[in-house]
Amino acid sequence: MNEKMQGRPFTSGDKRINRKGRPSKGAALAEILRADLDQVKDGKTRLEIIAQVLSKKAEYGDVPVARP
Repeated sequence: MNEKMQGRPFTSGDKRINRKGRPSKGAALAEILRADLDQVKDGKTRLEIIAQVLSKKAEYGDVPVARP
């Protein structure tokens, strides 16, 4: 017999309930990206290098790179 359970499987105050909900992926991804962009190469962070490259491309008329 394969019967579906009707009603509420958990009761109020049940310790099996995850009160905090599903963990957010956004914070973890942001931390990973922040750590990657903070890496230093030749005295500059990766974030500074990327900003300079994008700035140069926008300066030379690469319009799509200048859009947010």
